[in-house]
Amino acid sequence: MRFLIFILLYFLVNESVMFAQSGCNDPQALNYDPGVTSNDGSCIYPITNYSLTLKTLLSTTLNESSGIVYAGGAVWTHNDSGNQPRMYKIDTLSSTIIQTVTIGGATNVDWEDLAFDGSNFYIGDFGNNANGNRTDLKIYKFPMSAIPSGNNVTVSAGQVQIINFSYEDQVDFNPQGPNNTSFDCESMFYRDDELHLFTKDWINGSTTHYSLPNTPGTYEAVNLESYFVDGLITAADISNPGVIMLQGYESSGGSLFFWILFDYQPGVFFSGNKRRIELGPWSGSGQTEGICFRNNSYGYVSCERVSASNPARLFSFKISQWLQPIFLPVEWVYFKARATPSGALLEWETAMERDNRGFVVERSENGLSFREIGFVPGKGDSDEPQRYQFTDDEPGETRYYRLRQQGFSGEEYFSNIVMVHGAEQSYCQEIMPQTFTRPVQITLPPNLPDDTRVLLFDLLGRTIRQGNAPEWNAFAPPAGVYVLKITGPEPGQNCVVKIVLE
Repeated sequence: MRFLIFILLYFLVNESVMFAQSGCNDPQALNYDPGVTSNDGSCIYPITNYSLTLKTLLSTTLNESSGIVYAGGAVWTHNDSGNQPRMYKIDTLSSTIIQTVTIGGATNVDWEDLAFDGSNFYIGDFGNNANGNRTDLKIYKFPMSAIPSGNNVTVSAGQVQIINFSYEDQVDFNPQGPNNTSFDCESMFYRDDELHLFTKDWINGSTTHYSLPNTPGTYEAVNLESYFVDGLITAADISNPGVIMLQGYESSGGSLFFWILFDYQPGVFFSGNKRRIELGPWSGSGQTEGICFRNNSYGYVSCERVSASNPARLFSFKISQWLQPIFLPVEWVYFKARATPSGALLEWETAMERDNRGFVVERSENGLSFREIGFVPGKGDSDEPQRYQFTDDEPGETRYYRLRQQGFSGEEYFSNIVMVHGAEQSYCQEIMPQTFTRPVQITLPPNLPDDTRVLLFDLLGRTIRQGNAPEWNAFAPPAGVYVLKITGPEPGQNCVVKIVLE
């Protein structure tokens, strides 16, 4: 009897284990098994080719652009070894550098990647390919709020913290010669109060995943796992739902690739699905150096300058076509806002939704501190495009908006941030064109009152041209992104419109 009771208890306790079936649970894999209840990371995928989309050439100031990150509604980047300790805020529609930020007290020995935790930037000075024997590996940390307003600014040294580290399994610090080490690194992202690093292993064609605390101090980076990627990893990022992108190139032949990692065990990123995406020869896109997500499935890739025919460029990518719905609670098509006479009109569209309770609408006067101003219900589950609107009737000058998408299960994910200037009258629509290719002159709408004030600003707030309406002469400024502000003599006759010269 005791034996039978023991058997019964064992069965009850282990029932879920006994009936669990491990294997490949991704329908896009060659070895997909619909009966699988536990993913064991065994999925095998067909050869998949993909082409990056060119967004813009980068400024020649960024010829050695390395890491990139999307933070505060903008892309940030830096140059690598031997350059000034500076970070650059860039416009993704043009080569415009919006802001240049010098990091006080820092040196750029070999900056390789950027990360952001929602409040703080991290700059990884851990490039180590010269001899593989650096003993001064570090990561600079400073709050985004420490960046002053203005064109060329400096984060004071007192605001910058340092995370010093070494690899727990590196014992030989003798010079190894150029590109001959397993302890080089160009890839980092933040997740759950830790920094995650992926090595650029010049010897084995693998990458090793290390973790570090995100607080200042001196540490040994913990070796968590390794994986054969058949190449050299140059950048990494993670989306809100936890999809990881590793970017790299083959050491021989120069072919570019992505690795997409998803559905893994917590913190063990190579335990789940690992899908390789071929991006074509190195000669097509250049030397890919940085990668960042803008939302759950869309982001950017930066390439440094190689030659006059292969300049520094910014590309975009989209990976929703390879992801299961669980990793895309909402696939955004766009989120935009425009000024109205009384406030602002927000509009957005989703391509698909899963478990979507709705959208919390948030507003900010400084782009950093947001407050809730409304809620728009979602569609729950939908495979069809859905469009939404929200009207903010609270007036104001420059303000910022974002959406906080909520799932029924309690998970929350943020949209990108959009900015609105002033109030808009209907004659703003007469300023034609608003996006155009140079050389084209900017022409004001007819019949403006004589005492209407007209100003043209760049994105740094510098006045490019000003005068009353009769004094305004049509002209063609250089390529870039501008803000045209019209101030009429009567209350409410204010117009602000963004103009893009491509």
